[in-house]
Amino acid sequence: MLPQAGKILAEILEKEPPSAEGDRENALTEAINTTKGRALGAFFSYALRQCRVLEKAGKERTDFCEGFLKQIFDKELKLTKNGNYEFSAIAGEYLPNLYYLSKDWVEKNISELFPNKDAARFKNWRCAMDGYSYVGTVYTVIYDLLKRNGDLQKVIREVKDHKRIREMVIDNVCVTYLRGQEPIDSADSLFWEILEAWSEDDIVDVIGLFWQHRDADIQKEQKERIFDFWRHCYKRISTEGETKNEGILSDLNLLAVFFEEINEKNKKWLLQSAPYVEKRWHSTFLLEYLNRLVEGNPQAVGEIVIAMLKQATPTYQEEHVVSIVETLFKKGCKILANDICDRYGRAGYEFLRPTYEKWNQ
Repeated sequence: MLPQAGKILAEILEKEPPSAEGDRENALTEAINTTKGRALGAFFSYALRQCRVLEKAGKERTDFCEGFLKQIFDKELKLTKNGNYEFSAIAGEYLPNLYYLSKDWVEKNISELFPNKDAARFKNWRCAMDGYSYVGTVYTVIYDLLKRNGDLQKVIREVKDHKRIREMVIDNVCVTYLRGQEPIDSADSLFWEILEAWSEDDIVDVIGLFWQHRDADIQKEQKERIFDFWRHCYKRISTEGETKNEGILSDLNLLAVFFEEINEKNKKWLLQSAPYVEKRWHSTFLLEYLNRLVEGNPQAVGEIVIAMLKQATPTYQEEHVVSIVETLFKKGCKILANDICDRYGRAGYEFLRPTYEKWNQ
């Protein structure tokens, strides 16, 4: 029945006019809720199903993709010169699928699908980027295609008022940086461009993306790239001053999850960021990470906790604080341990008193 379904859907697309207006904030949502958009969604589902059926049967799909599909896609793409925002948004959402259906067609028409240089078709470009912002996987071939077309650069440099599109592009760049394809120190790198612009919203989005990988099977070289990023932030903030970067400093503490030890290099990063940990309420995480590392370098961990206590006295999940202080006493860092107990006591918190009395008899 698939050939008949294809003909019916093609007939619907031929007769049903576009009606979407290219909603500024929710272009894809608007598109899929029009009759035209529902027909397009059904057609993409049909096309993918037909190709998979052909492949499963061991049949060639070239004639289908380069014939029938190309004919429909060409018609819809031509209509985007006068609107047809449904196709722009849905084609953006289905871009990886489109590439699977016809790599040559996508590569040939990428500048028409994403017309970032045509001011008269800016809404079509924005709709396409809105659709693409729902793609949950970073495909290298698609990323490279959009970078060569200038779409990722345009978002980074110009799109300030569409949060989801901007965050999606920054996340794409970060993932590509972790893969080693976007260097941190090259003017041609989009990751470098994000760091140079130094927008707080963008930098904390970078930190958030890295932190989301904490439970992933992240490789040593990827951790090193995260540390290279933190080193860059440390140097920049040391130059600009901490006051104007308090939000970034607070979020940077989250990246301590990737440390396997505290050494002289990363200790100074934490001494810079730890005082601001509660600006974004991250002390629970930092104390958990420090508790994991305290056995290896108790002196450094004690100094970092003291730095944190300069501006905050976190008490949630007291067991991490107790464990850190207990380890400091065991490891001979009595002065630091007593200092931490004293600071909590002066702030009105007594949960460290039993530990203090145990080691100060």
